[in-house]
Amino acid sequence: MHTVASICTQDYLAVSPLDGVRKIQTLVSEKGMICCLVRENDHIQGMLTLKDLLNAHPNRIAADVMTTELPMLPPATPLWQAQEIMDTLQAEVVLVREEKELQGILTRTRLAQELGKHTDLLTGLYKSDFLYYQGCNLLAEGQEISIIFLDINNFGEIDKTYGHTKGDLILTEVGQLLKTVIPDHAYLCRFGGDEFVILLAAYLPESIHLAQHLGQAFASHPFPFGITVSVSTGIVGGRRSQSRPDNPLNMITNLINRASLESTKAKKIDSHISVLDAVEIHDIA
Repeated sequence: MHTVASICTQDYLAVSPLDGVRKIQTLVSEKGMICCLVRENDHIQGMLTLKDLLNAHPNRIAADVMTTELPMLPPATPLWQAQEIMDTLQAEVVLVREEKELQGILTRTRLAQELGKHTDLLTGLYKSDFLYYQGCNLLAEGQEISIIFLDINNFGEIDKTYGHTKGDLILTEVGQLLKTVIPDHAYLCRFGGDEFVILLAAYLPESIHLAQHLGQAFASHPFPFGITVSVSTGIVGGRRSQSRPDNPLNMITNLINRASLESTKAKKIDSHISVLDAVEIHDIA
């Protein structure tokens, strides 16, 4: 998973608590910054955002108008968690800090730009990084999880017969159909190409039921241009062991890989669904 350490920046402006607001406004404008840190003797005293500077009288000093409650994140914070924290705090800027050492700053704009890279432009669905993050969260909460891996059957033939433009429309339609069918406690991503993955906070039987429901939804859905679309589905359920996995990310990765192999098996045996029965988490982590 991507973390804030990979996108925070050390390109920030530092001013003294005694610097005047007018001077800081000029510096921020010249350098195109959206905030600056107020520092004295290598210690951060506070922060000034554009909003602070716009609302401040130009004759005041930084110490009078700075924000002293500084939101901080460890460098290892996943991007999706950073978004949740910044939304909760309504923060435009956070410090990325490991113990007492400042690693950099992260702005909401920079975070939004990076998260945009993890959204599939064609379908509007999240990419796999979002699924890994949510899976690790569910494991941390002690939830049962299942993975449903869906692979569109004969999609290469659809592309060859109808062209890539119509193939893209089919992929978009599949994404929309999946979004309407999955329950609220499920997470969906476009894993790549003609593959989609659903992470379900549920036991294996519920995942099997959902997969069967999806198969019926595909069979009855009127896809564009009268194209018939079906999927091969692989399902893997992980049964929670007494202890939490040491590496939940590896565990999620391995579950998805196993579900992918099951979808391939379903395709080979001309069956819509192949299920790998529940396995202990510590056996696959």
